Amino acid sequence: MEQDNREIKKESKKKHRLESKLHRVSDQVRRTSRQQMVQDAKETENVPKKRFRVGKITRNPFFNFLREFRTLNNNLSVIAAAKAAGAIWRSMDQDQKEPYRKQAQNAPKFRRTYRHY
Repeated sequence: MEQDNREIKKESKKKHRLESKLHRVSDQVRRTSRQQMVQDAKETENVPKKRFRVGKITRNPFFNFLREFRTLNNNLSVIAAAKAAGAIWRSMDQDQKEPYRKQAQNAPKFRRTYRHY
């Protein structure tokens, strides 16, 4: 009985090790596919141009970066632009993100005004 329990524990440990290796490998694949996605998004020229409006400066630094990224790459679809911008944002260091953080700090706070019923 005790030997069966030991064997079960050994098998579960092996399974856990294999699963952790699988997660590490899938993370590496995910990183390389993200880089490939950014490169593919930059290379797509045949996407029809969408109507594009420049948004307001927000209190979120990433949205400020996304607004600028979309103005520079307006040939991308909204989804492709967001994915590419997200991958680039994650790879940026703190010094590169600083201008967008300053814009976010200086952005006005918008408050919703509700009608009194």
